[in-house]
Amino acid sequence: MTRKRRWRYYCDFCRKSGGSGGHIAAHERGCTLNPNRTCGMCAAIGNPTRPMAELIAAFESHGSDWAAGLSALKYLCDDCPACILAAIRQSPAWQKAREEAEERCQPGPELDFDFRADVAEFWREMNAARSAADPPGFYEPGPGLLCEPAENWR
Repeated sequence: MTRKRRWRYYCDFCRKSGGSGGHIAAHERGCTLNPNRTCGMCAAIGNPTRPMAELIAAFESHGSDWAAGLSALKYLCDDCPACILAAIRQSPAWQKAREEAEERCQPGPELDFDFRADVAEFWREMNAARSAADPPGFYEPGPGLLCEPAENWR
């Protein structure tokens, strides 16, 4: 019989775990429960990551009118799905409203926000913009070099 021990790494903010410390460290930087997170989606479009306190304040700015708060949040973070999800997950007022509804055995407040669909749309738009900027088959060389179709590379 062979017995082996394996290290297991855990995110300090959520329940995610894995066998690679580097992978979990990378996850922690952008974890939606990390109050000092760095947003990879904002970085992909060249936007700075907004401070989480600002995003939460925008979301909670309309009291219990969560739809208006979501609109303010979307405007503030340029419709970044990851920043929207992070602000919702870290909002104390949202968590309290959900817990109170749960105590009354009622459905919690709902938002018109579909993270998966919004992320898919974000990357679809990002990839379309990238493919429009770089026509297929062409290599973007450094200054002073000529461009040629990839088919001519041999």
